[in-house]
Formats: sequence, structure tokens, C-alpha cells
Amino acid sequence: TTVRFATTNEVATYSNGSLASLRIINANRSPKAIVSIVIKFGLETPFQRIKVFRTAVENFVNARPREWVALVGFRATRVEADFGYVEYKIVCQHREAWQNIGPIL
Repeated sequence: TTVRFATTNEVATYSNGSLASLRIINANRSPKAIVSIVIKFGLETPFQRIKVFRTAVENFVNARPREWVALVGFRATRVEADFGYVEYKIVCQHREAWQNIGPIL
């Protein structure tokens, strides 16, 4: 099997046996890219401010329909009281597939 690394345009050959136990993803056939972003807010941040931030993210995504399909999720994923923050994950779906990574990033 021959592969081409997109970033360097380097070509490499792998034996099929070495690939047999790996998870292989065809980026050309992948669905629209799902982008996850982790962000942290201090424990003292009022929930109203987090709601305003979420609204701003929703407005950003909705204002760019040629780039983004939707805001898929915005939720607290971890609370670290000892370190003084709450971790949130923002999940958005892009119109492009992962094969066309340039516009996604």
C-alpha cells in the first residue's frame, strides 16, 4: 500500500500485514469534519458570562454558513475545583471533509 503525506507530499510504502491491525480512515470519504475545542473558565466566572460566550460562538458559526454546518455541542466536561477552573468543550461541524484540512484549520 502506498500513502502520500499531505503536509510534506512524501510518499511511503507499507506492507499490508503492518496495516492489518490499524484503524484506517479514508479522509476522502469521511463525513464533514467535526472540530472539538477545549476551553477553561475560572470557577469565579458567572454562568451568565459563559452563556454570553456560547451565544457569541453560535453567532460566529451561524454567520459563516459556507464554512460551518452547526454548533454541535457546548458543555462542561470537567470541574477542577483544586485548580480553580471548569473545562468546557465546544464541538462544531465544518462543511469540508477532513481530506481538505486547509480550510478547516
